[in-house]
Amino acid sequence: MNKSSKFSPEVRERAVRMVHEHRGEYPSPWAAVESIASKIGCVPRTLLEWVNRQFQADRPNQLWVSDFTYVSTWRGWLYVAFVIDVFARRIVGWRVSTSMTTDFVLDALEQAPYARQPDPDALIHHSDQGSQYVSIRYSERLAEAGIEPSGDHQRAVQGGSDPSSRPLEDTGVRRAGNPGMGLVV
Repeated sequence: MNKSSKFSPEVRERAVRMVHEHRGEYPSPWAAVESIASKIGCVPRTLLEWVNRQFQADRPNQLWVSDFTYVSTWRGWLYVAFVIDVFARRIVGWRVSTSMTTDFVLDALEQAPYARQPDPDALIHHSDQGSQYVSIRYSERLAEAGIEPSGDHQRAVQGGSDPSSRPLEDTGVRRAGNPGMGLVV
């Protein structure tokens, strides 16, 4: 049995719900994760990953996720970058290219604010840790637009991924009043 199928989706959802519902009963969010992880039989790091994967938004332009994929054509590979508004479940920016460059994903990002006109400083952007998304130019463009990168993006830019070696604030956990993914401290 592989790691991903060890726990059913119902167990994962229940564990994440337990962390959110009971986090006030523990001295820190990490203490809640550690305690609940031991009760369901997984390691705390796995549970923290489940908690941080909750892609939910209460309103439009609160959380955007970006990625790209590739398509084989008769003339070679094409790459399609996209930005999705999680609340609307709608693509708000996209681009097609013959190469996987930072410019390609930047073009998709540039289209989204013009299409949606989000409130400055009220939007979280999540992407994987691919080189295009953690590039200096991409990070600078997010800052210029007042879009806050998710904890995963910030970790990748800072060059680390081991949550046990950093304070909890650096593991995707957000402070109260700052909408987005992760636990609320």
